[in-house]
Amino acid sequence: MRATPLTLDQVRNVVERRGGDIPRPPLFWHKYMGKGTMEKYGEPLQRVLDDCVDDIIGLHFSGPGKFEAPEGAHPDYRWAIEPDPGDLDQQGITSRHVVSSTELIDPFIEAMPDPTPSQYYDGPREAIAKHPDRYLMGWDFFCLFERAWFLFGMEEIMCEMLENPDRMKRLLRAFTDYHKKVMTGYHKIGAHGYFTSDDLGGQIGLLFSYQNFKDLYLPFYEEMVAHCHDCNMHFWLHSCGKIDRVLDDLIAIGVDVIHPIQAGAMNQQGIAQAYRGKISFMAGIDVQDLVPRGTAPRSKPAPASLSTPSTTKKAAASSPPATASCPKPPSKTSTPGSRPPNTTEPNTARNSSPKPERPLEFLAMSRAFTGCDYPLQKTISRRPRRQASANRTAPKRRSTNSRRRKPTGRTPAQS
Repeated sequence: MRATPLTLDQVRNVVERRGGDIPRPPLFWHKYMGKGTMEKYGEPLQRVLDDCVDDIIGLHFSGPGKFEAPEGAHPDYRWAIEPDPGDLDQQGITSRHVVSSTELIDPFIEAMPDPTPSQYYDGPREAIAKHPDRYLMGWDFFCLFERAWFLFGMEEIMCEMLENPDRMKRLLRAFTDYHKKVMTGYHKIGAHGYFTSDDLGGQIGLLFSYQNFKDLYLPFYEEMVAHCHDCNMHFWLHSCGKIDRVLDDLIAIGVDVIHPIQAGAMNQQGIAQAYRGKISFMAGIDVQDLVPRGTAPRSKPAPASLSTPSTTKKAAASSPPATASCPKPPSKTSTPGSRPPNTTEPNTARNSSPKPERPLEFLAMSRAFTGCDYPLQKTISRRPRRQASANRTAPKRRSTNSRRRKPTGRTPAQS
């Protein structure tokens, strides 16, 4: 039997950890499936999804196109400043350069698309009219780091962060201004939450140094969160990987909800205990390995493991559901940037299960591509650069070889 959707006030109370009459955890983005999952389970899984309620209504404004503007939008409402090379789909996901060179960052900033026109929010307005008294979530994925490398390439942006931090900050400034405009657009039509993404972690740690996070990204996150709160909306952040190193910072700047506390990369129980009462979690079952590849015996304990150990039937009636952190503060606090207590232990429930054998040259990407395995050599190998457009010429970046350590002239014995 299909459940009754939670009301706006019920979801809002969960996000703000107020408790109240909340019969179950709110369900949101719970029907996302990694590649191969639907093929594996077929119609039975589809029936489960059809019977599962959506407690939060997703709103999707009309965002810029890559090389061409969406139908009906201004012709310049696109990310590219150069012609479509026509071969991006043949490249690894981290090497699909919508903009051919980071030397074009400043011309790119000058041509940034403008998301403010009212007609870009017509679709969300129709959804809002159909769902009064429901929590409305404005989607705007690919925030700062993700947007940068999706457009310029992963290796190029990593190098830019180290070689040209000032220019990198100009790019992040432009992205921040863009996202603040989107927040304002959602606010004007009545959204209650803003949901964006930045995958900052890999399986074992951050994708770049903590110092780079603090110097380059944190000030802009803080500005966006403040603007979101000024718009009377909650700030929801999706960030895959092992990101416990930055959780204190995200809490300090006011992030309301963090997702997903990735199974296999982070200890969900340890994180819940360390940060209870400080932030709300939209936790989930492991869709990277367990759902697409697991067996019934492995899968059954997974939902129960998301409940905090202190949760009881008596407390459940007055406490927030499992998707929100418990209202009691932790007995031990940590400072921004420090490693939180009880969060570094491996997820033994998952790690003790046998893993399917697969070639070592394969790796799983972030949740945006959950369940997909990409050949390592295809994912991170460089491809020949596209030549910049004639009207946007720019000097070439030094080759990868030029960044290698120069030979010292010593023999192994001398070293």
